[in-house]
This record gives sequence, structure tokens and C-alpha cells, in this order.
Amino acid sequence: MRRPSRILPVPVVVALIGLAATAPACLPEYEGPGDDDAADDDGADDDAADDDGADDDAADDDATEAPPEDGDGDGVPASEGDCDDADPNVYPYAWEDLSDGVDNDCDGAVDYEDGDLVTQFTLYDDDYREIGIGGFVFPFCGEAWTSVWFIDNGRVTFGTHATSYSESASSFLSAASPPSIAPWWDDLLTEDGTLAYSESEGALALYWIGVSQNPLGGDDPDSNTLTVVLLADGRFRVHLGGMAAQDGLVGWSCATNATVAETDLTALVDAVPPGSRGIGRGTEDAVYEVFSGTAPDLGDLAGRGLTFCSRTGVDADHDSWTDNCGDCDDGDGSVHPGQGC
Repeated sequence: MRRPSRILPVPVVVALIGLAATAPACLPEYEGPGDDDAADDDGADDDAADDDGADDDAADDDATEAPPEDGDGDGVPASEGDCDDADPNVYPYAWEDLSDGVDNDCDGAVDYEDGDLVTQFTLYDDDYREIGIGGFVFPFCGEAWTSVWFIDNGRVTFGTHATSYSESASSFLSAASPPSIAPWWDDLLTEDGTLAYSESEGALALYWIGVSQNPLGGDDPDSNTLTVVLLADGRFRVHLGGMAAQDGLVGWSCATNATVAETDLTALVDAVPPGSRGIGRGTEDAVYEVFSGTAPDLGDLAGRGLTFCSRTGVDADHDSWTDNCGDCDDGDGSVHPGQGC
């Protein structure tokens, strides 16, 4: 039986140490390794039949840079501030573990030596809290947002709250739902975990630490850890720590296009083209994956981080890539990530 919500207590602020364009109907299929075109040109002679040994696509060789390497799979390469690219629990704005002797959030201070301001609060079953975005305005789904709604059931919504605990693709995409980001949308119990947020000039970090899934028949004693980091440049990151939940939904939606098909997020991470600034071209309506069944179903995302570039920026040349998401020449439709950028 679900427990009724109670009155939200006054939050406690503690000094913890560390702490667009018209969108296509569905997610574009990124080209992966092995495609015989300029998008994945590796300098080889693609026209060997002419037997001159020349690289006929040489014009693209130096224009397309390889994506930055993310050695630990936390979604943040060293070039974007990951101070330990061998540890997936260490990245900018990560939750600071005060007892492990590690600078988890890559701000140069360890454990209690750090004075980052973190606001902890309590939410009860199917509860929510509005949080202001300090220091910047976050662009998402064609609007500029100055606040978000933190939902205890593993969602971040924009414009209004949505307390549903029944995750489904149809509801996620429906115009009846608000635009949202789902680090792990599911029926979660957060009273025994830690909920918090941390504001900085360039990011807003939202934390669900050690929260339980609420299965039929009783509470699950195992815990789940989720983090969402909204970045001032319009991108956002989803980090999944230890995960015990057996079903849920991960992704984002502008709640404007019910026909967007589910995708394989792991496959998208592996196929992000050179020059892209994350998963997405900036013109999609939604990107998401639904997990169901048993815990191994989420094994490819547990302990990982994903950087998304959602609907943001301008696509002036109508090549389906926006300037914010990596189009280095938005006046030339033949140039975009994977093709010259």
C-alpha cells in the first residue's frame, strides 16, 4: 500500500565538503564504424580500383576530429574536467563521499576540506520540490528555464510537477506530461535515502543517493543512486551509480511527439559521431530507453554516465544538427558532426 504524502519540512542547508528548429519524428540513426563514406573517413584509399593509391577523401581527414575519450564511461572526458578518467565515480559535480579520501567532484578539495554548499531536503512518497537554477538559464525543449521540479520518483520536470510513479513511454511522450529528464523514472522510496542539490555558476547538480525501489508487496531494501547535472551550455548529464531497480525509464522528452521510438542508449553512446557534443543532434523530440524485467536488463547503464545534447540551438542549414550540439558550420548543410566537424 502506498504511503500518503506528508507536509514537506523546511529544507536544511548544510556545508558539505565537496560536494530551436523543427524536430524530426524519431531519433536519427548515427553512423558507426565501418561506413564507407566521409563521415567515418580514416584516411584510407576508398577508391582503390583507380590504383593510384591516393586518398580520395583527403579533404575530410583533418576536418573531422575524433570525439574526446571517456576512459571510465562516466560520460565526462578528461578534456571536460574529469580529474580521474579511470574512476566512474569521479567527475565534475559528483556527490562527494566524505569518507573515501577522494576528490569525487573534481574541484580540488577532498572530503571535509571542501566547502561546497549542498542543500539537503526530505520528500515523502510521490512528492516533489521546485528548485531554482542559480547562476544561469537552462535551455531545454525550446524554452529558457530558471527553475526545475525535483520529483522523488526519479524525474526532473520543467514548468510543473508530475508525481506519477508508473513509468511508460506513452506517458513520457504525451503532451499531457511536462517536458522532463528521467535519470531513472520508477516508483522510488526516498525517505531513507539522501536527496540534495548543489548550485554553482555553471551547473545545477541534483542527487538521489541510496533510494529504494518500491515493488509490489513491500519495500526493496536495496538502494539506487542517481545524479543529474544541468550545464549552462544547454547539455545535461545523467549518472547512474549502484543500481538495484529492476525496471525504469531513462532519457528525456519534450512531451510533444508521441511517435518517437524507443532507442538503445548504450548503442547511441558508442555511435556518437566525431564533433558531436553528446547524445543528440539538437533537433529531436525525445531520446529514451525503457528497462523492464530483471536487474541484468540495466547492466549496460549501471555505473555509467551519459551526456545529452537535447533540443537546443539553431539549425540554420537544415541538416538536422544545431550549432549548440556540434554543427561547426551551420550555414553549410554538408558540414556537421561526423562530416567535417
